[in-house]
Amino acid sequence: MYINNQLVCEKTRDRWYSWLSSSQKLTAKIEVGNQSKVVKVKLGGIIFLNCKVYVDKELIFKEKLKINPFSAGNK
Repeated sequence: MYINNQLVCEKTRDRWYSWLSSSQKLTAKIEVGNQSKVVKVKLGGIIFLNCKVYVDKELIFKEKLKINPFSAGNK
């Protein structure tokens, strides 16, 4: 996860069973002025891609996109 062009959180799926989960959570602590804030991002879904962004437990962004797994962009 990048915030202000700086990498603040990076996750990889190391174990084979981690691919069974269709969602991922990213968490970072950033400094804004002299205050620290916790940023959490939840991504996931099978039919829909859900994205939620929280700053200090307050939901600031929510988006839901439909995924078509059979369309790879070729028509």
